[in-house]
Amino acid sequence: MKSFKKMGSSSGLTAAQSKSVNIEAALANQARQNTESNSVRTYLTKEELANQKEEVKKTLMDSSLCPLNLILSELSYYYDKLGLPPSYFSTLSPQVIANHLLCLYAAKTFSTLSHSSFSIDVRREEPKKALYICNTPVPGEDQDSVPALSHVYEIQRRIEAQYMGEGTEWEKRIFNLARAPIVKKKITKKGSLAALKFSFKKPKEDYTFEEEKKQESQDSNDTFRIQAFRSNSYVSDTFQVHLWFFFVDQATYIAAPVPAQDPVVDSKIGLTSIANDYFIQNADQSTKDLCVRLLEDVAKTLGPKIEIVPVDDTHNKLVICYRSGSSQGYFSSLTQLIKDHGLVVVRKELEPFHGYTIISLHLRAETPQKNWKTFLIDECAFLYTLPQNQFSDLFHHHILSVFEASYCSSALLFIFYFCGTDTPQQETDYSFLEQKLHDRSGVSKLHTMIRAHQLTNWSEGRIRESLLQRPDLVKLLYLHFHILHAPPRARGTSEKTVEEIEADVNKLIGELDDEFDKQVMKSCLRFNKLTIKTNLWRRGKSAYVFDINPDCISDLKRRYPERPYCIFLVVGTNFRGFHVRFSDIARGGVRLIKSSTTAEWGKNAAELFFENYSLALTQQKKNKDIPEGGSKGVILTQPLTKDLKSVFMRYIDAILDMLIRDPEVTQHTKNDPKTNGREDIVFIGPDENTADLMDWA
Repeated sequence: MKSFKKMGSSSGLTAAQSKSVNIEAALANQARQNTESNSVRTYLTKEELANQKEEVKKTLMDSSLCPLNLILSELSYYYDKLGLPPSYFSTLSPQVIANHLLCLYAAKTFSTLSHSSFSIDVRREEPKKALYICNTPVPGEDQDSVPALSHVYEIQRRIEAQYMGEGTEWEKRIFNLARAPIVKKKITKKGSLAALKFSFKKPKEDYTFEEEKKQESQDSNDTFRIQAFRSNSYVSDTFQVHLWFFFVDQATYIAAPVPAQDPVVDSKIGLTSIANDYFIQNADQSTKDLCVRLLEDVAKTLGPKIEIVPVDDTHNKLVICYRSGSSQGYFSSLTQLIKDHGLVVVRKELEPFHGYTIISLHLRAETPQKNWKTFLIDECAFLYTLPQNQFSDLFHHHILSVFEASYCSSALLFIFYFCGTDTPQQETDYSFLEQKLHDRSGVSKLHTMIRAHQLTNWSEGRIRESLLQRPDLVKLLYLHFHILHAPPRARGTSEKTVEEIEADVNKLIGELDDEFDKQVMKSCLRFNKLTIKTNLWRRGKSAYVFDINPDCISDLKRRYPERPYCIFLVVGTNFRGFHVRFSDIARGGVRLIKSSTTAEWGKNAAELFFENYSLALTQQKKNKDIPEGGSKGVILTQPLTKDLKSVFMRYIDAILDMLIRDPEVTQHTKNDPKTNGREDIVFIGPDENTADLMDWA
């Protein structure tokens, strides 16, 4: 496991440690005082529950919204058979419970009279708290077509957008893609996916994110805790669906965070320095001990810490701890992931800490797969680093697995930056023009025009469209990549050899009608073969990284005249980057590039690798009289990215995955034909926007 030693002011608690006794005493005293006045009991006594039930009954009778002859049966089912947790009744007033019961009765009545599927969608949103009630999907719906997103998932996405600062779909603004696929053909009986049709829109303007900036400036430091649970029983014998309740509340803290410093867990000070009040006052000791252990582990690394804790024979708790803001859409996506393992989520919690987040999912095994715990932990690690884009949408629709969606996001960037060669005739024309142009400015302008032509024909959006239309082919391409690069732990068995799978891929490519689509799919095969090693299956990763064979630019000699020694491609949830070096021992800075509008981001993205290559080559020529060669790194962040240090740390963390000997990355032996005995050593220095971040690295 990689670990990072916090030095000097980076520890965040160095000053506090010197006064640990006084601080701990003060915090503990304040916690005791708050506990007396603010703690919430998780149950009511039998007498209290009966009294509450009577008050709810009276409220229902006074409302005149439910027939008197049905009140008792509805009330009895809601309290005694629906299977709501005791905390629901202990935290809500009789008036609120009566309102929920009336909403449920109205939904059942409407579905019965209209002969439609049962549906309930209750939302109450306030600046500091929110309540949502929805139902699980109706069994049997969408069996023959691509599954629609459930209410449960959509509610969680809304919570992330409204209360977790994860609502900016910047990438869809740039590429102007509709959020969900428009399905034109159904899934075949054999389970293979037919082609999908997506709608595209032309950009109307350069989007500046002013609304998002305004929203983020308001209460940007607020954090929210989430509690969600599913009813144990169906809504009724007629409507065999479960209810989901989501409660969102602003978190309050006993201790203020240390400003502008890294939060670090210190066992001498304890949870009172970083945990929210509710957690301190209501969590049992075993839960606190587990969280402290996970927090201490995450403080030493940048990736997540994932554990599955058995509760009983059919009940397990999945607990995930990670640095706040380091993943996007994680809370909502986890529910989609669980469905594929024969498991059901019956309770879900998100606890914010100063600088950290812990998500707990209570799982019930209905038809669990063999070795599901190992597979689930692997998939949670993949999901943590999955960029939120159209490929993640296909994962949410259960069209692609999280592995396949991750592969697509990475292959897309490889194709965009290293493919898109011109036809032989175009090459001939360009060479002819170069010979006729004698001044350097004319040749430079010609190269600019060539690049503009390539970006028009091989745009990122156009490549993305090709991959989105053929998920069946994408699945085969990922399988080919998996067999080539997965470590033994994750490799498993395949009925076909890599050669047979490649033959199947080429057969499907040959059946494509569009020549551009054929080139895109062939480029995916090229990506598979030119990847030397990757950290894709490493559980503790904080970003994807690929060691790419420099032969990837062999067809682009006009733009890249000299072959580098090594190319690293880094893919994060909210950034992308490269590191290029021209010799085994090379040094150079790392540049971080920011964008404020979609047009600026698009321009920066298009020239990202060219800028990196040019800077590294320039450094190589500067270093011609010293032993070290030249290198350079670049990082491009998404618009609105505020925590640049987190981006920089995850970029460096990914690069380190390529340097250490880790069986989850590749077999680092000198006889490994993939690495050709290469031992990677990387020296980095400060550059634009990274001067104040370099001390950490």
